[in-house]
Amino acid sequence: PQPRELHVWYPAASCAADARMTVGDYIDTERGGGDPALADLRDTPMRAYRDAAPLAGRHPLLVGRHSGGTWALQGEYLASHGYLIVMVASRGTRITATGDERARLIAAEYERMATEMEHAVAHVVTSAGDAARVGVLGSGIAPMLFALRSDRARAVSMQDSPLFSGGPTADVLRHAPSWQPARMRAPLLYTPSTAHDDL
Repeated sequence: PQPRELHVWYPAASCAADARMTVGDYIDTERGGGDPALADLRDTPMRAYRDAAPLAGRHPLLVGRHSGGTWALQGEYLASHGYLIVMVASRGTRITATGDERARLIAAEYERMATEMEHAVAHVVTSAGDAARVGVLGSGIAPMLFALRSDRARAVSMQDSPLFSGGPTADVLRHAPSWQPARMRAPLLYTPSTAHDDL
């Protein structure tokens, strides 16, 4: 399998002052250079410190799919409150097929991401993650597929997920073997940025 790129935030015990992260540090990790609107903020300091010494003990774990700089803000905030956050980076796979073949390939990509989340969680719980306290955080289809596949998921928080938008998403889910909503056992919190009349 291809190596995975993970973005990790964790409670820190000590930090070197000169290792404080900036907006630019996060921009440089983004494929395509990140959001151009953030370019003028490159030198703005963030709350995280690169390679900080981790706080001892096991921490509740949140796993999801990293797809942009806004997750850095959430990661930093949640880590400062005792959570360990592991986000699997999207590889930005380009799919040029159309119609049903496109839906099938997209579904396969989401299933692959869900598998990567499973591997990431299995790795982290052997070190600092608390296997009994695993939550799912995200906005895409892959985090939900992980929640349906994994017995570890204890809670799910989704923001603006395409799962609730209908349209082409339904075609993709038809090709996703893990899309079995009846298997859902964890409570789900969904927070849309705009009102949905049908929710």
